[in-house]
Amino acid sequence: MRTTDYLIEKHLDSTISEVEMRMLNERMLINPSLQKELALRHEINQMAIEDDIYHLRAKLNKASAFVEGNHENRFVSHRTKRVFYAAATIAGITVGSWAVFSGGGQEQNFDDIYRKSFIPYPPVTVFRQGNITTPDDDFFSTMRFYQDSHFAEAAAGLEKLLEINPGSATIQFYLGISYMELQKFNDSHRLFDELISGDSFFVEQAIWYKGLIYIAQGNIDMACNTLDKLAAYENPYTLESASLIKKLKQD
Repeated sequence: MRTTDYLIEKHLDSTISEVEMRMLNERMLINPSLQKELALRHEINQMAIEDDIYHLRAKLNKASAFVEGNHENRFVSHRTKRVFYAAATIAGITVGSWAVFSGGGQEQNFDDIYRKSFIPYPPVTVFRQGNITTPDDDFFSTMRFYQDSHFAEAAAGLEKLLEINPGSATIQFYLGISYMELQKFNDSHRLFDELISGDSFFVEQAIWYKGLIYIAQGNIDMACNTLDKLAAYENPYTLESASLIKKLKQD
């Protein structure tokens, strides 16, 4: 019995047989989220096309084996971990930020809530030979700026990349986060709205950060309405959204 990850890898390598393709299609019909996983992995592979994909994946597989036993981030599903570490290391939300909401009973202003809630989404990280990128690696060089918290440079690089590849959900998402760091909230709104109206892997993440933008702008009703979309069903942001809504309504 072929595993789903095996079939996806075969599809990405263009070595999948007709029988295996039918198997994969059947599984995607049963589990539509696999289509998003496949699209995400394909997009990141395309961004790294100038590299030797075989060696890239070898490094990623080693990284995957190392992190499989790490269960610190309880908000990321086991399948999501496998997908992200197979194509990139993209973690979930940091749990520690929520400790600031406990105890004390002291009223906080909404700016404080925003600053304590907003954590930039972790960057795409690709493991390469010697962890070295070349000057031609535009996307991953931009991710270095993002990772080092140089968000103005990251935004400039992502804007150029988006001009070349306007349909890239990954570029749109990270540009939206960079704009948040630069307090260009209207630009972030626009990008997140595009992601939310589509069917990318980043829909739920975009809703979460859009809710945080409304908090930064003092629009608490819209913040609660937005976050309620995540609190209403099981997803990686369910508990956090419900807790934040409760906090917002208390203040």
